Amino acid sequence: MYIHVGASNSLPAADIIAVLDLDQVTVGPETNPMHTWLAAMEEAMRVDTLTEDVPRSLVITTTRIYLSPVSSATLRRRLTAARTSAAAGAGIREREDEGEGEGEEDDG
Repeated sequence: MYIHVGASNSLPAADIIAVLDLDQVTVGPETNPMHTWLAAMEEAMRVDTLTEDVPRSLVITTTRIYLSPVSSATLRRRLTAARTSAAAGAGIREREDEGEGEGEEDDG
């Protein structure tokens, strides 16, 4: 399942590691470890800014970092819904798999 993270961009839910409130993680002096890490990721060209306005959240994936205009609360809700839906779908498939072979006679 994919999560819309802003500006016509959607990411696979399975690839999202964390969704953080940008205001909360970048508070403090420039020596804050998050500032240092984010600057290193920007230098490595692994950061995509999805808005011309001030971004509201930081989406960390397995390969990139996205600065999103969508609030972290909204993104977390979408991610939780996607993961819940995927888990429910997996449960249905497991039950269907368990039911295979029931009522069939063995020819052997």
